[in-house]
Amino acid sequence: MITLRPVLEVPGDEGFALWPVAQTGWFLPLDGSLSPAEIGSAVMAVAKACSPRAAEGSPPPAGDQVEAFLHGMLTAQRVSAFGGLSLEDSLTGVSVDPGCCLALGEWRGWFGLLEGTGAYLGHSPSPGSELVDGVVRMTADTEEADSPTLDVPVADLRRLLAGVERDLTDFVGAVSDWAAHHAPSRASDVVAVLARALDVPVPSPS
Repeated sequence: MITLRPVLEVPGDEGFALWPVAQTGWFLPLDGSLSPAEIGSAVMAVAKACSPRAAEGSPPPAGDQVEAFLHGMLTAQRVSAFGGLSLEDSLTGVSVDPGCCLALGEWRGWFGLLEGTGAYLGHSPSPGSELVDGVVRMTADTEEADSPTLDVPVADLRRLLAGVERDLTDFVGAVSDWAAHHAPSRASDVVAVLARALDVPVPSPS
């Protein structure tokens, strides 16, 4: 069975105590079924990546440690949630993971694979794609001569990409409940920022 999942890079959480976080691998798959601690890890990862890019002239609020930690994410002009899409064949064990320096919010670039125009998939590893007779052949690392490949019919890949959008949309919906509990004063802002960073619609207020 071939699966395609949106995954977020999650750095180490040593010493982090603003809210509960989970022990995750380097890549955390995102969907609506994540536990509150896993959602906490995801929000922590995005906020950590944004912390140096807070808006100039807008210092973090004094006295509120949670809002101070989220300040960079909430004020940055552009928020990047690093990660990408992970393709895996459970029967063969072959997987194609995103490379470095890739934002998960660029996931819609995969639609270019359906047309044969390709997409940037990161580096080190450097995944690649080729469209041949209605089949997208994905290579795990184009820099390796014997890198494994995985073939996905165009129709199947289109269906899998629709599933990616559902997963990300459901994740943002789950963040809404999480933020209402852990960052109530900025809950709607946290949800809106993450939705934009993941290139899915901002949910309507409940």
